[in-house]
Amino acid sequence: MPALKLVSNISEASNLIPNNKISTVSDLNKLFISSQYQIMQPYFQIFKEGYNIVSEDQSEQYSAVRPRSWFKRFMSKVLSWGTGFGSFIFFLIGSFKVATKEQTVLLITLCVLSVVASIAAAILMIKLTAPKRKATLSNRNNNELFSIQPSSGHFFFNHEYNIQSNSGHVMAIFKKRFLENIFRIHWHCYNPQGQYLFSASEDSIFMSLMRRYFIFGKYIPIHFVFHKQGGKKFGDFIRKYSLKDKYKLDYNTNAIDGWLVVATAILLDTGEER
Repeated sequence: MPALKLVSNISEASNLIPNNKISTVSDLNKLFISSQYQIMQPYFQIFKEGYNIVSEDQSEQYSAVRPRSWFKRFMSKVLSWGTGFGSFIFFLIGSFKVATKEQTVLLITLCVLSVVASIAAAILMIKLTAPKRKATLSNRNNNELFSIQPSSGHFFFNHEYNIQSNSGHVMAIFKKRFLENIFRIHWHCYNPQGQYLFSASEDSIFMSLMRRYFIFGKYIPIHFVFHKQGGKKFGDFIRKYSLKDKYKLDYNTNAIDGWLVVATAILLDTGEER
């Protein structure tokens, strides 16, 4: 009679479930039972990047991976710069034809409009051609648990991502609206039926503006707060000072499912193009 392998807790046992059996919310709830996780960038990889996700007691271990798409990003930038420069030359030549030497004010105005039009054209092109990052989360046995997928091929102003099971079913939807994020970043989570669940927002408007517009703002660690409708806080996602990306995620396990909070943490890195 073969020896039976003993497992110490529910999380470790769940990691032994075959890949094709981990496809429902109930299955995922058996894995993500910790209230605190460390999310760390392991090392530099050429064609992919990702994070190791470990629970506080080390009983849960996961990995999040996404492709780098070097060539697509390079071509996207080439096309955007080319479009912007081409638009600038086109509008500039047109400006000189429209305005004579005696119409200095008109010429300056048209030149400024040429710059604005070229910048707008470059932004539009990069929005159309930039690849949207996807991420996949697996357990310690490399069984895929769920993936984070952009809901459409292009994002103009509003962003939307789906959390999908390994069988392709949408389990949650995340949205970020352009007008709401001018001064502070907010991601909102909904169930597949469109009912609001919770939000993840930057810690404050002041810190958000500092990160975006201050010359050294990119070195200010990000801090997102998880809260439900009415502003009731139930968790934090904080980047620590380190050479490589390192985050701390903690939350109230009674407030939301653990897998959904971990998915949000990955999205806050992937969806924000970090």
